[in-house]
Amino acid sequence: MTTDFLNTQPLMQASRPPPRRPWMTLLLALIIITVTATGAYLSGNWLQVSNDVMLRLGANVPMATLDQFGAWRLLTAKLLFQSPVVLAVFLPFFVMAAVAFERRHGAIALLVYFVVASVIASAATLYFIADELKMSAGAGGPAWAIATAMLVSLRDPLRDKWFRPQAKHLAGLPYVALCAFGAYVGTIDMASMGAGVLLGLVCGWYLRRADAAMPTHQFARLAIIAAIGGCLSTIALMRAPTPSYFLSEVRQFVQDAKNYTSELNGLNAQVQALTDQALAGSITRPALAERMTQDLIPKWMAAEKRWTTRSWNPNIPDGPKLAPMKSYVTHRTRFLQASAVGWANEDTDAFAQASVHFSKMHAAQLALAAGNDGKVSPAAAPRK
Repeated sequence: MTTDFLNTQPLMQASRPPPRRPWMTLLLALIIITVTATGAYLSGNWLQVSNDVMLRLGANVPMATLDQFGAWRLLTAKLLFQSPVVLAVFLPFFVMAAVAFERRHGAIALLVYFVVASVIASAATLYFIADELKMSAGAGGPAWAIATAMLVSLRDPLRDKWFRPQAKHLAGLPYVALCAFGAYVGTIDMASMGAGVLLGLVCGWYLRRADAAMPTHQFARLAIIAAIGGCLSTIALMRAPTPSYFLSEVRQFVQDAKNYTSELNGLNAQVQALTDQALAGSITRPALAERMTQDLIPKWMAAEKRWTTRSWNPNIPDGPKLAPMKSYVTHRTRFLQASAVGWANEDTDAFAQASVHFSKMHAAQLALAAGNDGKVSPAAAPRK
């Protein structure tokens, strides 16, 4: 019996580590599917998630991400797709790239790299796309970062033990074609995609030079990649164009507007009740003027001071309402003051002044009625 000492194939097969189960890939895919399905359910449309729901679930838009405590959107924007159809085309490409990456570098490496790539891609969108109403979502940037890093890190892609071209990999081609078409017609976030590819080139080269067999080196590489990604993202956020208004300012105004309406409606109801008594003959006009002066006018003066000194950002969508709101409470107060003087002294000049203030008050009411409803609906940007 002879032994072929030149046949090293059995030894090579025995030395190969068993393939890792791609549980992190499946977990990330499940999270993306769940978040997108939740958005479609809340929108009442299984073909497209509405802009309002996208904003609520964490899409990347300058007025929200660059706002206080809005940095979490850098990651959540990559866990959400506006179109479940695009998600269905995206998933085979993502799973193909992520499974290969995870089997070669491990689950923790995939998770850290996905987070870093998501943050960098979102920060690139904010830095390069100077449109405060553009909304970006979708994991295209991180997916391209993973695929590019995986291919670059392979010394021989056609023979590498972790990645061998197979027919099933053709399932990723539709998303590649979709990205190419989107780039041609300008319907994808090129800043996010470009940042993902560039990050993949750099990290793939770095991973190729490192020794993947030593766990201590692996954790060091992960720490370095995360630190560099955090620094780049911080610089991009600091230098990104500042939007003319922030989402928190819009929400604060909406709440203030509700308080404004509630308070003034209550005061108007008290004025109406008192004037109804005068018209019914329950009280005389001098008594009406006295009660107005002692009770209601001080309340209106306090409301006037509170709302006319309140400041809001005039660039918010409800900016046209700000001046009429202040004008109404001012002229309503002046109208009541002049009317009280007229009722007390039968002063025709006071009634004339009251008429002038009433006209300005009515004009402010018309301006408020003609304003928008204050809801935030940013224009949708390309999302892939």
